[in-house]
Amino acid sequence: RGQRLRQMPKANWKKRKRNEEGKSEAKSGGYGAEGADDGYPPPHVLENAEFEKYYRGLGIMPEGEWDAFISMLRAPLGVSFRITGHPDDPTALALRDFMEAEHVSRMTELTVPGIGAVPAPSPIAWLPARLSWRFDVSR
Repeated sequence: RGQRLRQMPKANWKKRKRNEEGKSEAKSGGYGAEGADDGYPPPHVLENAEFEKYYRGLGIMPEGEWDAFISMLRAPLGVSFRITGHPDDPTALALRDFMEAEHVSRMTELTVPGIGAVPAPSPIAWLPARLSWRFDVSR
């Protein structure tokens, strides 16, 4: 194994621009930087002709309801998280209490630039002991 590693070609690392003191300078921009247009994250593609052809061919949906069905599949999903453990597990309940106090409480006043206020997270009702939470926002 060691011999194979020595035979591998060295990576072609790009040299970073150095300032007068010899320190490397970080590039400006990137995702989230003002005016950045680096294509990240890539836009979501929510259409696939082969997908539609396959499922139309199965006949799982009446033709008159197809457009409504496809539009629901293209709707963004919410974000959720779950704390594993039994509702009687003290560790799971302690983690839940910590998450509610430290994180969920802060997310009730969250705003996203260009979008506005984010709906407050809410527990998923059919899972016991508030061990699962949902946000009605897209990733």
